[in-house]
Amino acid sequence: METNTSSVQAEMGAVLTPLRSVLARLEPNDIPLPEVAGIWELFSQVRRLAGNAETLLAGRVAEAREWSRSGYATPEEWMAAKAGTSVGEARGQITTSEQHEAVLVREAQYRQALADDSAFLRRFMTLPFDVPDPAFRKTAA
Repeated sequence: METNTSSVQAEMGAVLTPLRSVLARLEPNDIPLPEVAGIWELFSQVRRLAGNAETLLAGRVAEAREWSRSGYATPEEWMAAKAGTSVGEARGQITTSEQHEAVLVREAQYRQALADDSAFLRRFMTLPFDVPDPAFRKTAA
């Protein structure tokens, strides 16, 4: 699925405007105690969602090389400076993002191997094949 990048930027801008407004008016001591935990949970969800998006995009941020054009030695340094986090945290996001990409590639490979009634697999093995029981004494049905 292809993403319309201008749409993503516009939607994020539309999300940030009311969020900034809420934060500008937020007075923690004015929130009734029975409601404060629920409001905290909502802000926690926002943080987690934003963190997930950061991680998903981290590998592409490194690829885009904005960090180099901005005078940073590494993408981790650029990300840490922009996000106000540590270089180690940025490195972790890039690593995780790259792992997600590897999983997607592997998943596509598995799907391809199973296509056409497992034609790829049938080139290397006889299907169906016998599966021994855990003690390797007999064949499981």
